[in-house]
Parts: sequence; structure tokens; C-alpha cells
Amino acid sequence: MNPTDKRALRSRLKAARLRLLPAERSEASARLCAGLLRSRVVLGAEAVALFWPMIELGELDLEQVDVHLRQAGVRVYYPFMHGGAHGFALTTSVGDLEVGARGFRQPSPRCPVAQRGDIDVIVAPALALTAEGVRLGYGAGFYDRVVPLLRPSAKVIGTCYRHELLRELPSDAHDQRVDVVATDSGVTAVGIAVG
Repeated sequence: MNPTDKRALRSRLKAARLRLLPAERSEASARLCAGLLRSRVVLGAEAVALFWPMIELGELDLEQVDVHLRQAGVRVYYPFMHGGAHGFALTTSVGDLEVGARGFRQPSPRCPVAQRGDIDVIVAPALALTAEGVRLGYGAGFYDRVVPLLRPSAKVIGTCYRHELLRELPSDAHDQRVDVVATDSGVTAVGIAVG
């Protein structure tokens, strides 16, 4: 697929997501959080990287996962992009998050940056996923650049709404696939066929 087609697909998916009612987004987020907190991958983790939702873009909200993990003593990381530096940083609470230049909440530059082996699970946002683990992100390439630096110790869980779980998506050689697909209808290991 050429870049123009990929941009068009992203635009369609974003527009469809914004048509969801706030109550639908909230219910889907609650179901996703419940599924993640029951998954063996998350339950066995000592350190998890989450993302803070951009509500204005209709992203799924993982705040309840953050709350539960912290109560269980799990270390919680969030993505950051400070100038040319990017990665995940350890947070002591969501109070460590501040709005960055790109408009999303990210850890303060004072927070310790994750190194290979520090994170067990990365929970990544997606505009769409396939059962084979192909992920369509927003196009900035953050996860495609950072995930290889943290693998193989870190497993990646891609998240999207159930209607965004598609049979096919374009994928380039540099695109990082996810190990687990999580939607508001369930959490499954990669390779399980779509209904």
C-alpha cells in the first residue's frame, strides 16, 4: 500500500472512532481494562508500560489498569518524546505526567528512562490491528523505533476497539507487530483467527 492509501485509511479510522458516543467509549474502555487485568501476560508482569489516552482522539482509557497495577506493586512506565529523545520512563504516579509538545501526557524529564530488560509488557495504542499482530498506529513511528530496543524481554499488547480488529492491514518491513491483541471484546494471543 502506498503512503497516500495508508494516510487515507488512518483518516477513515480516526473519523469512525470520533463518531462513538462518550458512553460507548467509556464502556469499551472498562471492558478492555477488565480483559487486560485478567490476562496472564499482564498478571505475570512486574513492570508495564501504558499510554495515557488522548480522549479528544477517542482513544481507549487505561486509567483503571494503571490504578490496579500500582496497587499490586507493579512498576508503571509511560512513553515520552522530549526533543530528539524518546522511550519509556518510570512513573511513581500519574502526577508525574505532563502535557508535552505533541499534546499527549508523558513523564516528566526527571523520571528514570527504561532500559532493555526493565519492562515486561508494553501496552500500545492502535488505530487498527489484525489477529496476526499487524498494528496500524498514528504514523509517527514511536513504537516502531522504541519497541526493538526493549525486546525480546518486553511483550507488546496492541489495543483497539473491537470494530477496529480487521482481517488485513498494510505492513512495512520496519513495522513492529504485537504479541497480543486486546479489544473491548477480549484479549488473545497473536495468530487466533478473527470471527
